[in-house]
Amino acid sequence: MNNGQADYISVEIIDDLWVQDRIADLIPDHGKIMHMYIISDTYEQLAHIHPTRTDDRNVFKAKMPPFDNGTYHIYMDITHETGFSHTMTNTFTYNTENTIYDPTILIVERDPDDSWMLNTIEDRITWKGNRPPYNAGDDIALHFKVSNNGKPLVLEPYINMGGHAALLKKDRSVFVHLHPIGTISMASQEMFQENYTQGVLDREDICFFGFADDSTGNYFNSNTSPNGEVNFPAIKLGTPGNYAIWVQVKSAGEVITQKFDFEVIL
Repeated sequence: MNNGQADYISVEIIDDLWVQDRIADLIPDHGKIMHMYIISDTYEQLAHIHPTRTDDRNVFKAKMPPFDNGTYHIYMDITHETGFSHTMTNTFTYNTENTIYDPTILIVERDPDDSWMLNTIEDRITWKGNRPPYNAGDDIALHFKVSNNGKPLVLEPYINMGGHAALLKKDRSVFVHLHPIGTISMASQEMFQENYTQGVLDREDICFFGFADDSTGNYFNSNTSPNGEVNFPAIKLGTPGNYAIWVQVKSAGEVITQKFDFEVIL
């Protein structure tokens, strides 16, 4: 869709139970009502964006990233008031010459935390101990270090976390949105951990980089990782195939995104 100034992506939840208000409404996770990953069919381009909910509670809109024409797969994470979170998926074809013109679309400002990767030349992130191929069922350690010309970069929170990662099997049968605390959404975690709801920490103060000594006390004085390291929980992948993982961190106000390809065998 295009309003004469920019291309927009619009998604609508059409599930019957949702439309009939028989499913609990949504709550923000990391301060966002929806986290959307857009991944090109070639796996070369990725965006992590945050659509805005419109007056129609079923519809969400966001400015399109500056992507090439092509086929894209979208993965949309939402969290309900019950704490239940899940991922919706879809596929679309993007062609800047064939977008639907709709002058009634209100201008939606891009979320300041939106980020994207247009190529695979980034090399500032190192996957420590990466030794593919992995056997199905192996514990795959996800330890990463970020540096520039051999010097560690100081990492700062990105959307209230030390890092984000998106893992996708190349046949698209597996998608996981990872944080250093795991796959659970922060909103869900807060609902089940009383220390986050009784004044120990405000939501804006939480930031984990995945270190063994991570605790609430670490984040009152410094929300950074000075050694450039961020860790995610080890994962087990039970089905063989080719996978990609995109790791996202933030340093000096810049979101750094890097893709790693690996294989899982029997």
